Amino acid sequence: YNLRIEYAIIEEGGTPVWLPLEEDNTITQSALPSGQYTLMVRKPNGFVVESYTTASVSLIVPPAFYETFWFKMLIVAAIILLTWLYFHYKIRAVNKRNQMLREMVAERTAELEDQLTMQRRFSAIITHDIRSPLYYLSIAAKSVIKEVPQESSETLRKMQVIESTSRRLYHLTDNLLQYIKVRNLPKLPSSFKLQLYAIVKDKVEIFSGVLAEKKLYLYNEVNPAVELMIAKDYFSIVVHNLLDNAIKFTKTGYIKISTSVLEKHVQLTIEDSGLGMPEDMVDWINNEALHQKNTPEGGMGLVIVKQLVGLMDARIEAEGKESGGTKISIFFNN
Repeated sequence: YNLRIEYAIIEEGGTPVWLPLEEDNTITQSALPSGQYTLMVRKPNGFVVESYTTASVSLIVPPAFYETFWFKMLIVAAIILLTWLYFHYKIRAVNKRNQMLREMVAERTAELEDQLTMQRRFSAIITHDIRSPLYYLSIAAKSVIKEVPQESSETLRKMQVIESTSRRLYHLTDNLLQYIKVRNLPKLPSSFKLQLYAIVKDKVEIFSGVLAEKKLYLYNEVNPAVELMIAKDYFSIVVHNLLDNAIKFTKTGYIKISTSVLEKHVQLTIEDSGLGMPEDMVDWINNEALHQKNTPEGGMGLVIVKQLVGLMDARIEAEGKESGGTKISIFFNN
């Protein structure tokens, strides 16, 4: 009994847990964390209960390499280095992508500048070869009308048609040029408070000759008191194109342009008693999702109208009337 020997390995400040020695009186410990320990061995003193002879020895287990200060510092340094490398790589990737985007923008800008140059040349050609001759033709026809004897009623009528048609073509060409110019501006033209009646009246005067020739009645029922903050050039081009279309497709009857003041909008309406608008054209006008490439054949003027209406932050609607003809309404923010 007195040869029964026990041992305990106690961590500093710990409580001993006594274990018997192995059969060959050895102590085996697979691993100990780093730190200071005390190895205690005891054996009973005869048959006296709780009486032991005890011996002890201090043990120091050195830290493993991964527990050393320098290893931890190395890990911290590695993390910092990897983080720097990651952000350096990302910054280089972003810079490379930005460089590619700059090159694409520069290339696209060069293409746009070429297109603008072509448009300017096209505008100059229209101005020189089309608009100016039309203007002088209109002036010449007006001068001839004054010199034609009143007795030559048929000749006078034909000259009036020539003068009216050339003046109409002149203003149509001028509208197209204005549209090209405003679309090439770096910013939208300024908006001013405009009296709609006066602008519509000017446009009606332009078409007076062809209206008389076709024996059409045009009623300007725009309220003179209605004013809007809009771009004059845009509004003039829109009214000109819509009136031109209405006259073109109305053989007999009337054309009426009017305004209605709603709660949040001012509604400008142009209606006629003409042939009516094809269903696909009506759908195209009413569908804001359709783009220019979906334009039905022959609708270049309406493409311009639809784009300018959008630039004026307005909305356009078209409908066919049961009695025949077309009704187009534009809703401006009031």
